[in-house]
Amino acid sequence: MCSIEHLLSTRDFQGEALLNSMQLTEDVLVINQLVHSKAKHEKKLPHENFYTAHNSRVRVLSYAEKGIGISRKRALQEGRGDILLFTDDDMVYKKDYAQLVRETFRAHPQADLFMFKVERLAQKERPEAKQSRGVRKLSWYNSLRYGAINIAIKRAFVEKTGISFDERFGSNLFLSGEDSVFIADALAAGAQIYSSSEPIARVDMSQSSWFSGYTEDFLKNRGAIFYRINPRYYKFLCLQFALRKKHLFDASFSISRMMKCMDEGKHLFIETFGELK
Repeated sequence: MCSIEHLLSTRDFQGEALLNSMQLTEDVLVINQLVHSKAKHEKKLPHENFYTAHNSRVRVLSYAEKGIGISRKRALQEGRGDILLFTDDDMVYKKDYAQLVRETFRAHPQADLFMFKVERLAQKERPEAKQSRGVRKLSWYNSLRYGAINIAIKRAFVEKTGISFDERFGSNLFLSGEDSVFIADALAAGAQIYSSSEPIARVDMSQSSWFSGYTEDFLKNRGAIFYRINPRYYKFLCLQFALRKKHLFDASFSISRMMKCMDEGKHLFIETFGELK
């Protein structure tokens, strides 16, 4: 039987009580970012091992740093399970989630990565992406709508290709996009990506560390993401996004203004990290 390991990104880890509230029944790797000054000065082991009430093994790696991009990157480098399941600390898993994940991968051995449905609670401003019923193979176009918490990936594929997260995203400069960039990189590396409409968890979306509305800053961030994903087709990616998502912005955002904002994000990326080829 293949092993499943949660790659849990959190801040100032709350211990076993948190894991039990999330209803985790599989092994867990906790990437614990020490954010508050009190937590930073606590004496913590760089590598802790303990077991939950479900007899799942938990490893905790603590770092005095911030950023979901670098957290995901560290988790992927340290993960040991056959299937790696990206996890946030505000998720609660279904009772039979592990069995569902194993059976889905077993029924589709050609899949390198599965996007499993995660039910989103209290999501008011951001419409949830529609997901086809059953199991479906995803293309480059329809895979970028998913987030990291949907991803279950075979560690063998990660080791074979060397793919990782780009820590420049999900950082202080570009607050989001680490998941979209990772998915695009996985596809470029030849990943066979599928989706499953069977929910494995639910997540509370009432608070977000990066989303504060459909603003100029949101568009700048999106422009940087599109440039990083594919510099050659950057303009096309921006235009299709503007045409599809204009209805989410207020009336002051014309297509040309949206494109200008995304261009500013692209230039900020180039000024900071250099031009991509």
